[in-house]
Amino acid sequence: MSVFGERLKKVRELRGVGVYALAEQTEIDPATIYNWENGHVEWPYAYSMLQVANALDVSTDYLLGRTETRAND
Repeated sequence: MSVFGERLKKVRELRGVGVYALAEQTEIDPATIYNWENGHVEWPYAYSMLQVANALDVSTDYLLGRTETRAND
């Protein structure tokens, strides 16, 4: 599993957001989110990553593993 997939799943679960709820919020197919989280697809397009980061209120740097800070400061 990629860092992105691991962190996406971790933050989504910490926020109490289901895959389908996140999919609805971001207009990303639930199967795509599932594939990211399970390492079937390594990296999303930049726009999709930004949508996910905004929906979960984390930085894209955190999702990419560039920082340990989740805050979007």
